[in-house]
Amino acid sequence: MNEGDIFVMMSQPQEFEQLKVRDDELEELDELKRNYCKVKVFGSSENVCGKINILMQTCFNPSNLCSSTSSI
Repeated sequence: MNEGDIFVMMSQPQEFEQLKVRDDELEELDELKRNYCKVKVFGSSENVCGKINILMQTCFNPSNLCSSTSSI
């Protein structure tokens, strides 16, 4: 299992089923993806799995303190 598989597995639990992706988040999620996601994101910023994947990679990235994701 590689890093990408782990992020996919962690971003699909039932606990995230009720989360939504709002239109006003898309631009920031795309920016986070470009700047902090070193592993290919499964899905896109327009679906919940992609959103969770992007947020997890952003938080786990050593160059970021996860401060920009607190508002999402």
